[in-house]
Amino acid sequence: MCHSRIVAFLAVALLLCAARSASALSRAYQPLVVTIAQADAIVEANVTTLSASNAKMGSTTITVNRVLKGKVAEGTMDVTMSEISRYWVGIPWKEGGRFILFLQQRRGQAGFEIMDHGSRPHTDDDASEIASLIQRLPGWSKPENGLSTLLTTERVRYRVDDEIDLCVGCRNDSDTDIKIRYTDWPRETSSRWKLEVQKEGDALIAAQPHPTITPKDIEDYFSKHGRTYAVTLKPGEHHWVYLKRINTAKPGWGYKEELDFKYYPMTSPGKYTLSVIGENLLAKGWIKAGSIEVTLE
Repeated sequence: MCHSRIVAFLAVALLLCAARSASALSRAYQPLVVTIAQADAIVEANVTTLSASNAKMGSTTITVNRVLKGKVAEGTMDVTMSEISRYWVGIPWKEGGRFILFLQQRRGQAGFEIMDHGSRPHTDDDASEIASLIQRLPGWSKPENGLSTLLTTERVRYRVDDEIDLCVGCRNDSDTDIKIRYTDWPRETSSRWKLEVQKEGDALIAAQPHPTITPKDIEDYFSKHGRTYAVTLKPGEHHWVYLKRINTAKPGWGYKEELDFKYYPMTSPGKYTLSVIGENLLAKGWIKAGSIEVTLE
């Protein structure tokens, strides 16, 4: 009987560990620059006292040695750490360890919470990379209809033949829920992002239709397989839209429906300024974000 209880206990413990690991491993990839944009503060710190291992949301004491982002004082402070953060795969939390901590301050909370994404053991290389990204990252816009935006890329320098992705951030800075609704059919009322791309010293780059996809191809596919989904942002929450390969339209790499089946060729070296407008995404108005600069070499 005792043996059976021990086996049952070990089985439950293994299931709990597996659930924690699965929760961590199932997290979608998020570019580092996006995690930086979402963080209210980023610090280099030593962990003095860790939260209890079984705490859903426990208190952790840290000593801040350097502030990379945000309004945080150096010295000792208490932060909270969720159970998910405590068991985040790849972070060997230990008292006395030195870490780079990404912190968020939720609506209605006075203190900071360690974010699930971003936090990591300290290395000089990571600290240098994060500081560099913070320096060039634009700030969030003033809210329009309660929604603040931010436009960024993972890098600021590309080769002419590189493909460029845009990250469009939306943050609910109002006191009520905001719904972002995407649909790609029918085309007349479909959601779409229009870009303004200008090379320094040149005219605007006109959007070009996808060279290998015809209007009939579009209708045949999307009239049968069109997508519709909605994201509801509660106050303080973020949503990110990733516009892939804005400057190319290679066969076999999708329809580019988010860009209204178009692309923006950037074919020569130089500095480019980009901004975006999202249409048919909100009950009223547009989503505007930008501008940012990238350099092609």
